[in-house]
Amino acid sequence: MNNEATCNCQRCGESITFPVEMAGQDTACPHCRRETTLLLPRAEKADSGSVIFTPIPRDESKSELLPTTKFLLAIIVITIIAIPIILILKHQSYLAETDRNWYDVTNQWWNKVDHKP
Repeated sequence: MNNEATCNCQRCGESITFPVEMAGQDTACPHCRRETTLLLPRAEKADSGSVIFTPIPRDESKSELLPTTKFLLAIIVITIIAIPIILILKHQSYLAETDRNWYDVTNQWWNKVDHKP
C-alpha cells in the first residue's frame, strides 16, 4: 500500500507529494515557499465505478497575511502617522525661534499674494 498522498498548494496550485502521516499539517510549499496545509484527497465513486479523487476544499477563513506583508503595512502606517507629527513639530519650533505666531506667518504670506484679477 502506498504511504504517500498528493495535494495542490493552496497558494500557487502546484502539486505536492507528502507522507500520509503529515495530512492536516501546515508546511512550506516546495514550489512557492509559502505556508500551505497538506490535505488528503476525498474519494468519490463515479458512474463507471472508478474512484475519483477530489481535494478537500480550502477554508478561506484561515487565510492570513504573510509576515513580510504585515511588516510593510506596519512601516506604512507608522510613516503616515509620523510625517505630519514631524512637520507640525518643525513648524512649531520655527515659530518659537522666530518669536512669531501662526497669525503673523499666514498674514505675511497672504499680503504677498496678489489678489487682483
